[in-house]
Amino acid sequence: MGEIIDLPIKQCRECGAQFRQRRADQIFCCSGHKAHWHRRAQVRGGQAYSLLMDWRKTRGGRAGVLSDIAHIVDGWIREDAQKEER
Repeated sequence: MGEIIDLPIKQCRECGAQFRQRRADQIFCCSGHKAHWHRRAQVRGGQAYSLLMDWRKTRGGRAGVLSDIAHIVDGWIREDAQKEER
């Protein structure tokens, strides 16, 4: 009949804290962290969008576009690393 399944302990994608899942597909410890992660992803996507469109429209013809994209991503990596240190 209705067996209770003990879901594993996971690490929150946003804060890194361990939590026990309530659903098999849960990756955040709370809805606030899920919302924060998605808002940040949306902002970052908007930043990359214009550069990617420029790169594609010019077929990579504007010098430095890929460098600009790499610079933005490096900044995101630094931000995430600083957040993990806290």
